[in-house]
Parts: sequence; structure tokens; C-alpha cells
Amino acid sequence: MSLVERDGSKRSMVMRRVTSANLKAAVVEHVEAGSKVVSDGFPAYKKIDGDHKHHSVNHSAGEYARKEGDFTVHTNTVESSFSL
Repeated sequence: MSLVERDGSKRSMVMRRVTSANLKAAVVEHVEAGSKVVSDGFPAYKKIDGDHKHHSVNHSAGEYARKEGDFTVHTNTVESSFSL
């Protein structure tokens, strides 16, 4: 799993088993409360809400980015980080 701050740093970790509880725990540990968290539509991400505002894009429906006010919801930052 990787977490990337837009215009910031990246943190990656290995998870033996990816579950909604493991994903939420990683977000709580590494992401400041109140931050926006963006993911793809993987169902385990649905429980990230709480102290974080979760947005997702639906890649299986051909959605890769959309505007929500002045914020662009996309996962391009983390996806492109793997090419570096």
C-alpha cells in the first residue's frame, strides 16, 4: 500500500492481508486527521471515512478523474509515483 501527499512525500508499506481494518489503520497512523484521502473503488477503502474525507474514482466505469469544486479527485499521483 502506498500513501502519497500531493506535492509531498510518499510512504509505502507491505500488508500481508489487505483488509478495510488494515487500510484504515494505515491511514489513521500516517495521514493527518481532516485530510482528503483519494482511492480507487476497491471496496475495502469504504471504511476510511471518519477523521478523513474519503473520495474515490470508479476505474471500472472508465472514471479516472473528476472535479468536486476546486478539488480534482484522481489517483494519478500515487499511480505515477511507481514509475519513478
